[in-house]
Amino acid sequence: KAINQVITATKSTYRQALQKATGKLGKGYDAHHTLPQKYRKEIEKLGINIDEPGNVVWRKAEVHRTGNTEHAKEWKKFFEKNPQPTKEQVRQQRDIIENKVWPDAPKGETPVN
Repeated sequence: KAINQVITATKSTYRQALQKATGKLGKGYDAHHTLPQKYRKEIEKLGINIDEPGNVVWRKAEVHRTGNTEHAKEWKKFFEKNPQPTKEQVRQQRDIIENKVWPDAPKGETPVN
């Protein structure tokens, strides 16, 4: 019998957790953190797991890689202006940045395979 295993999303298992949550392997896609790994400690202090599905989504690999620099710059600006943001500010900013950097990507984009 198959046993449904719960995968705890961590910085080393986030791709597996996303695969399990979406049922997709992600071939041709990158597992994209919508919240910046650079600010992991600051965000996790707010009780947000940046590695869990929802905060990690599939992005087409070539599209993901072209937007990463702008994504990082936008988060840097945010944290410079808001050194101690609230959980709600971080969530709102996530949506703003995702829509700015990847305006044509569906929210939580997943592969078709």
